[in-house]
Amino acid sequence: MKRTCIQLVAPLLLITSLTSAQDAYGAGTPGAGNVFPTLSCGEAWMGNTGFALNIDSALGGATAWLGVSFARVNTSYGGASVLVDVGPSNVFIITPIALPGPIGVPGAGSAVYPYALTMPPTPSLAGLHVYAQVVIDEGGIYASSRGLDIELVMPPRLLFDGARRVVDTTAATPGLVASLATGNDSEFAHGRRRAYVATSLGVEEVNFDVAPPTSSSLFATPGIIYGIGVDHVNNRTYTLSGYAVGQRELIGIDTDLTSPGYGTLMASTIGLTGAGGYVERWELAPDGRAAAVLTVFSRQLIIVDTDPTSPNYMGWANQGLVPVDAAIFPIATHCNFTPDGTQVLVTVQTGGSAPGEVARYDRLLGQWLDHNPIQPGVQNIGSQSAPPATVPAAPWTVSVARSGTFAVVSGFASGGGLGRIDLDTANPFYWSYTPVISPVILGGASWACDISGDDTQFVTVGSGQALVFDVATGAFVTGFAVPGVGSPGAICWY
Repeated sequence: MKRTCIQLVAPLLLITSLTSAQDAYGAGTPGAGNVFPTLSCGEAWMGNTGFALNIDSALGGATAWLGVSFARVNTSYGGASVLVDVGPSNVFIITPIALPGPIGVPGAGSAVYPYALTMPPTPSLAGLHVYAQVVIDEGGIYASSRGLDIELVMPPRLLFDGARRVVDTTAATPGLVASLATGNDSEFAHGRRRAYVATSLGVEEVNFDVAPPTSSSLFATPGIIYGIGVDHVNNRTYTLSGYAVGQRELIGIDTDLTSPGYGTLMASTIGLTGAGGYVERWELAPDGRAAAVLTVFSRQLIIVDTDPTSPNYMGWANQGLVPVDAAIFPIATHCNFTPDGTQVLVTVQTGGSAPGEVARYDRLLGQWLDHNPIQPGVQNIGSQSAPPATVPAAPWTVSVARSGTFAVVSGFASGGGLGRIDLDTANPFYWSYTPVISPVILGGASWACDISGDDTQFVTVGSGQALVFDVATGAFVTGFAVPGVGSPGAICWY
C-alpha cells in the first residue's frame, strides 16, 4: 500500500513525495507476503524545512528501525540485508518507529520521519553524502529496504539556455538570480556548487559559491560545442566538441575541484564524426559509464564507453538505425538514458506538424523495443503503437525522471506540446502515455523541458513564461515570467 505524503517545502511549490529523489543501492529483503519495504525522501537541499524520510510497504503494526549513517556496508542481521553502518563512529540517526496500519497486514505499514534541513545554504557542506535504510522487525523476523544514498545540495535553481537566465524557484515569487553564460545545455555538479555550460566558445563554469553567482571560461575550443554530461563519481565533464579542427568528438574534461588539472582535457573519442554523419544531440548515462550519441540525419545511435576503468574507455559502437513508423522526413532529435543505463529513449521528428515518436533501445537485449506486436517490424511509442500515443510534433527534448518511473517529452511544432511516458523499472517492456494539457498556448516555444530534482514536477516555457506542471496529475501548478526567455533550447532543473 503506497502512502502519499504532501508537504509544503517552499512557497512556490507543493511537493508530493511519490518517488525517491535520491539514489537507491543494494538489495532489500522482503517481509511478510513477500513484500519489500521501501524508504524514500524528497530532495535534501539546504533550507528545505519539509524534508522527511518516508517508510512504505511495511508490515502493518510492526516496528521499523531507521538508520542513517555516514558510511555504507553490506552485511546482514536476522536474515535481512543491512546496508548502512550503524557503528558508533559513523551512525547519524538510529531510531525505532511504530508503524500504524492494520496489524499483521503485509505492505500496510507506513510512516513519515520529518527532519527539517534548517541550515542556511553553505557551499562547504554541499556534496555531503549520508546513507539511510529501514529494517522492519516483524516479531523476530526481519525485512529491509534498499539503501538510500542522500546527497546534501544547495537550493534548486532553474537554468535556461545554458545559464542565460538563472532563476530561484524556492522564493515566494520566483526571481531572476543572474544572467550569465548563454549556451545549448548545462548541468549542475558538486552538490550544485557549480554548473557547467556548453557555449559557442567552449565550456563555461558557473560558480554558486558566491552571491550573485559568476561565470568564467573553463575549457576553450575552436568551435561550438554541444551538450554537457557530468560524471559525478569521477568528477569528469563531457561535451561534444570541435576540439580537433574538422571533426567533432566526445571529450572528457577534469572537473575535480581539488585537482591541479582542473579544466584540462583528459580524454577524447577518435573518429566519432565518421561513425555515421553529423552528430550533435547526446546524453551521458546517470552513472557516467556510457554516453548515447545521435547522428541527426542518418538516425544512427552510437554508444560511447565513458567508464574510466574500462579498457575500452572512449571507444564507441554503432547500435544501428533508429526505427521510425509513419515519417515524411525523419530526424532523430534527442536521446536520454533510464537511470540504470539499460535503456535509451530517442525522440524522432517525423516531418512538419505530424506527431512525433519515441523509440526505445534496450542495451541488455541489444535491440529496439516493439510497441505494437500485431504489426510487422518495430513500432515506436507514437501513432502506430498499441494504443496510439499523441507524442508532440517535432519533439525536441525527452527528460527521464531520477526514479526511472516516467519521462517527459516536449515538442515545438503546431503550437508546442507535452506528454508523460510512464515506465516500470521492474518491467522493461511496460509503458503508457498521457498528453499534458497546458492552460496557455505554448506558441511553438516548448522546445525544452526538465524534471525537478525530486521527480514531482516538470517545467517548460510557453507564451513568454515558465510553466510548471505536477507529475502525478499533469495539472498546471504555476507560471512565472523569465525576462529574456522566449524559446529556450535547453532547461536544467536539478
